[in-house]
Amino acid sequence: MAADKSPAAAQAQPTVLPIVLQPPVRKASKAGLALFSLAASIFGMLAVIAAFFAADYALSVAQQTMQEQIEGAIAAAGDVQQGASYSADALDAAAPSLANISSSMRGYADFTSSTADSMQSISSSLDMLALIMPNASAPSSLSASATQLRETSGGFLAAAQGLDSAGSSISSASSSVRLLASDMGAIKENLNSTKEGAEGAIGALRIALLLFTFALLLLLSSVAASSISSML
Repeated sequence: MAADKSPAAAQAQPTVLPIVLQPPVRKASKAGLALFSLAASIFGMLAVIAAFFAADYALSVAQQTMQEQIEGAIAAAGDVQQGASYSADALDAAAPSLANISSSMRGYADFTSSTADSMQSISSSLDMLALIMPNASAPSSLSASATQLRETSGGFLAAAQGLDSAGSSISSASSSVRLLASDMGAIKENLNSTKEGAEGAIGALRIALLLFTFALLLLLSSVAASSISSML
């Protein structure tokens, strides 16, 4: 037992020494990390470039689609405006014609009414003359013709009033159609403004995307350059 506790027994126990990396091992590990960082930087740059082209293409397609839709709406509004203007011109041209026809109808009504009055007066005169001369009595057809002329005069007058009412309706319709044409013009202006604003916004967004991509590429390039310098 005394021999086990001697200094010789203590020296026989194994001693654990710390592992110290030699300079070549540390350099290889550092080079590996630098290589990994370089590969990650290159992969990141490729991913950023791919993302930029994808986003720029999406913005370009969106801009083209929006432009086509707005231009289609502008063309439709222009067609409606042009058609409304033509319709209003036609209505304005028709209104004086109706007024002329109405005036003619009133003239016919006055003429037939005057003729009926004359025929009725002749019939009355002949009836009075028949009191003296029995053979001078008025024929019954004369009175019937006067009555028919009065009815015809009433028909002409009603037609003239209908044309006057139609003329008023046409004037009102013309005003409404011209108002529609004016509204279509305002809509076209608003669509043009919207188109210009949207194009400007998308253009600014594409520029911002390009600048952001350049910034990321510069950052990743600096990381790659640092990795390369570490490997050398």
